[in-house]
Amino acid sequence: MDLFDIPAAFLIGALTGTGVGGGGLFVLYLTLLRGAEQLRAQWLNLVLFAAVSVSAVPYHLARRKVSPKLLFILVALAVPGTFAGAAIRGAIPAGAVRKIFGGAMLLTGAHVLFGRDKAAFETAENKKT
Repeated sequence: MDLFDIPAAFLIGALTGTGVGGGGLFVLYLTLLRGAEQLRAQWLNLVLFAAVSVSAVPYHLARRKVSPKLLFILVALAVPGTFAGAAIRGAIPAGAVRKIFGGAMLLTGAHVLFGRDKAAFETAENKKT
């Protein structure tokens, strides 16, 4: 562990908690800059995500940015999904996991860039000024 890892993790955690970049930033940091294996980086990302969620969820619930019903549904799906993923983790080669993760990052990035409702985005931007 390098002393640079602590501020990098803090910055990435803060960005993740506010909805910028998601955990993909941390995985990219760990794999590209720190040379971590993909599965190890994703495991550390899950730990970061869990820690960030503890503070981010109450914040967003209090500001009514997240539906409690939707949150319940997502948690109800995430818990068994986590156990299922852990059960099959050894069956998928690390190279395949890396490619699947890269594809998911590309799809997510494309959705963010091109899939937004432009009118809603412009309305939000006008409210800031």
